[in-house]
Amino acid sequence: MHIPLFEFFKFLFIYFSQFKNSFKRPLATTLYDLVLLWLLSLFQLFSVILCGCLFEKQNKNRNVG
Repeated sequence: MHIPLFEFFKFLFIYFSQFKNSFKRPLATTLYDLVLLWLLSLFQLFSVILCGCLFEKQNKNRNVG
């Protein structure tokens, strides 16, 4: 199950707008957050590809039988 792309970008917008003016964050914390969000987007991409491959394989097996 993957996160819809719109929901992901909405989360990014809310997340960064929430912390933009509230207080100054250290650079290391911000970089850490960016790395986590990058890993989350990679996981989302991988899950979309995996679901697509499994769905295609299931359809091929159904057509053969």
